[in-house]
Amino acid sequence: PLRLVGSEMCIRDRFTNHLYQTFYLDSILLLDFNYGGKMTKKKIISLITSFLFGLTLLLQPVVSFAMTLDELIAAAQKEGEVNTYWHSSRMGKKVAKAFEEKYGVKVNATKMKDSEMTERIVREVTSGNVIVDLVGYDDGPFLDTVLTPKGMVENYVPPYVAKDIPADSSKPLIYLWQPFVIGYNSETYGSSCPIKSLWQLTEKDWSGRFHMWDPRIASSMLQMFSAMEDRSDELAASYKKHYGKDLKVTEANAGLEFVKRLAKNNPVLYNEDYEIAVAVGTKGQSKAPIGIYSLGRHRENAKKNLALALCDVDPFKGLNQPTYMQIVKGAPHPNAARLLAYYVLTQEGANPWVGVVGAYSSNSSLGSSADNPYPTAEAWKGTLLVSNNTNVANRRADLMDFWIKHSN
Repeated sequence: PLRLVGSEMCIRDRFTNHLYQTFYLDSILLLDFNYGGKMTKKKIISLITSFLFGLTLLLQPVVSFAMTLDELIAAAQKEGEVNTYWHSSRMGKKVAKAFEEKYGVKVNATKMKDSEMTERIVREVTSGNVIVDLVGYDDGPFLDTVLTPKGMVENYVPPYVAKDIPADSSKPLIYLWQPFVIGYNSETYGSSCPIKSLWQLTEKDWSGRFHMWDPRIASSMLQMFSAMEDRSDELAASYKKHYGKDLKVTEANAGLEFVKRLAKNNPVLYNEDYEIAVAVGTKGQSKAPIGIYSLGRHRENAKKNLALALCDVDPFKGLNQPTYMQIVKGAPHPNAARLLAYYVLTQEGANPWVGVVGAYSSNSSLGSSADNPYPTAEAWKGTLLVSNNTNVANRRADLMDFWIKHSN
């Protein structure tokens, strides 16, 4: 018997305006000439005709990925607008206006936290009532383990800049790297950080004097804990380097040992890192705390007269937090979404983030702020933790329970 099976085939249907819309065949096509011995000639001809028609459509060129940039601009302008959910208010405050002035396409931008964005993406896609087109999304573990496998998002790397996006930032597409750094008060402590090793944050002298995001609220802290597990050997080596003796490990690894000791040392927890930056950097303190916050908060030195500085601490200076950019399945304005994705990966579109201290584009050809400690994300050379999304997804609940257990 002849058996042809195809599932979830992506077929492009051509319209007179030369744009292509995507729809899916969720059913399985099955041709069996010996089907119970009762397959009639008429049924066979009908099935073969349907199959050949579908095959003809399937072989049509995929224009959404083959468009020239000018063709994409024209297609986006016909759609007229694009809806975004974004991790940063800069999409609405700065990018939207510049994009509309350049291309004539309106950006409807809504700033959202990861949890709300996740809920909306899932609800819109599952209901078939999709509002959003493009998202700037921080929760890589959920993206990698739920949204992508369930086909709720499309990973689009604009072909016009693809050669400048490193492979490890392409799937899923990372558009921005934002270091979260260990920082101190340079007025209080001068030109060097008062600690040399992260392990000092677990000492009595720093009890109640390390300020950080609340891990029960900020997923980035759980990502940091997971990355510490992944690189626990370096933490153990750092302990021996600083104290001259081996670390006594009472947990599964040195990463968990550090997390437990930190939790027991009464860190001060916050919902937002702006408050952390102010607490650390305010001038006039005799025993200023140390904190972890986004590198971009160093802008507050000029704005708020703070004295924030980067701790050159062993073995990690902080966490490199990626932000992902994805098109949502069923997006009502897919071409405008692709154009905006491209724009955000150009110097002009990325400048609201990379033109000031605190962030790096994944596009390696773009420059960054001269106020950054290093010119590129790669130049940090492993001194920033980078979490593995799958590991975080598998460990997130356990790490949360572990933190709560030892911080009480």
